Amino acid sequence: MQLKANERKVVNTQPLDYLFTQGESGVDSIPIVLPLRYGQVDLSALRWSIQLVSERDTFISKPLTVQKGEENLTVLWNVDEDCTAVPGRVKLTIVGISEDGTEVIKFDGREILIKAAAYGSFAPAPDTLSAALAQAQKYGEEAAIAAQQAVESAASAKQDAQFAQEAVGKGPYIGENSHWFLYDATAQAHLDSGISAYGAEGKSPYIGEDGYWYQWDQTNGIYQKTEIQAQGPKGETGGVVSVNGVMPDGFGNVDVEAGVASVFGRSGAVTAQSGDYTADEIAQTASRVFVSPQEKAKWNSPGDIINGTLSVWQRYNASDSTTYTDPDNAYVADRFRASGTGTVKPNERGYGADITGTITMQYWMEKTDFALLPDPVVVYYSVDGVMQSVSTPKSSVSTDSDGNGCVFSRAITDQTLDWVSLYPGRPVRTYAQELAMCRRYYQTHELSLPPIKENTNAAIYAMPRINFPTPMRIAPTAKYVGRSGNSGLSYYSTHSNVPNISPSSFTAITDRVAKIVFTMPSGVTMALGDFVYTNLTLDAEIY
Repeated sequence: MQLKANERKVVNTQPLDYLFTQGESGVDSIPIVLPLRYGQVDLSALRWSIQLVSERDTFISKPLTVQKGEENLTVLWNVDEDCTAVPGRVKLTIVGISEDGTEVIKFDGREILIKAAAYGSFAPAPDTLSAALAQAQKYGEEAAIAAQQAVESAASAKQDAQFAQEAVGKGPYIGENSHWFLYDATAQAHLDSGISAYGAEGKSPYIGEDGYWYQWDQTNGIYQKTEIQAQGPKGETGGVVSVNGVMPDGFGNVDVEAGVASVFGRSGAVTAQSGDYTADEIAQTASRVFVSPQEKAKWNSPGDIINGTLSVWQRYNASDSTTYTDPDNAYVADRFRASGTGTVKPNERGYGADITGTITMQYWMEKTDFALLPDPVVVYYSVDGVMQSVSTPKSSVSTDSDGNGCVFSRAITDQTLDWVSLYPGRPVRTYAQELAMCRRYYQTHELSLPPIKENTNAAIYAMPRINFPTPMRIAPTAKYVGRSGNSGLSYYSTHSNVPNISPSSFTAITDRVAKIVFTMPSGVTMALGDFVYTNLTLDAEIY
């Protein structure tokens, strides 16, 4: 099977629809033919990957093998278990990437459907193919005739019932490629008719009020009545032979006692036993959907890694190189500790960390979330666009004295760490969602507020109550920087200026409200128009 891109940068992915089943790995290798050039761009000079986005908002990127020919460029997609992990509709995009990591060109394909690993059976929808409908009626009539013969002749009942079963088994059905399969008497097998079950122009047949099938006439552009009835002729009603061994009387009636004579060969007061029924007899429906063991395992797992896209950088200061150079177990990107010789900066695309030199990036998880992780702990991450994973026995994960666990620790040299996640594919939370979660651990506020009298019996003053946008994990440690850059508060008065004063306390009143209390310097009195300034940092990180 080979796919090919057209001049509009579209890849016909229809042959892949219903081809893959959830969990398949290494079975299919799909070549995709691309042009050697597009406009002024030499496509053979690019790196190629395939991106898959599911209807459940999961994202995965896989590198492609490139083969350059004389007229075309062929990229080879090896379909592994990561690509088939999520069933349902999946959107495919073939992406060409330059040496600097820029996504230069994309070839889009329509959505394909990956079949779930466990699903029930369903009856095929009506089709426009008259022959298929006629064949269905023909074999249905044969089944009815055979059944009638079985009632009329007890001697040949077994033979006729077998004939009826064979007739029913010869009906048409829709194959996995969405084509009708018709029974061929010579081959004694169902063969692909080559005709789509979806009908010409997507016009499905319907049953008219007169009970006949109507099918779409592509030439005239209208629905035409066929000679095929939607329901076969009604057969004669057969008589009752016996019920639980009781023969009918002269009028055909049978006297029976209420209740069931036996169940699975057991009579009397029958109770259910193990093995009477199995879960395989339960069919999946729209309101009763099966889940894989992997999906079920997520129900009791913690949420994904916070700031796994490395998009939030509250401590980063582009004009101050000390905030990102040679970090020593410091938080540069929120929730990620960095150590090593080099620099760590946010990637310009809005997610990921650009690293020069060699920097070890670590992620520490709170003990309550770490306790919920399965064993082993599997973490997925991407470096320079290539997804990787690491599996660690839970007992081997580094923990601190409080039970917090270091679930990710990797040394990166002169590369970009794109993302880190507990699940395959880049996390899909928005920047606002990630920032709110990061603020449970770290917040900064620039305050310029009028002072208020805190205690009427002493010269104790305070800034107005501070409302946090996000409640913090624990009571935070407060740090103050005045207007001059020195530690403390800057007090500005209409009649005098006290450049810097020290706060006496920082008090958290609730998880959302706090106050800063200070003592007014000797000789300074509060006046209308005075204000207090400080750059406040609140830290509740895991150390």
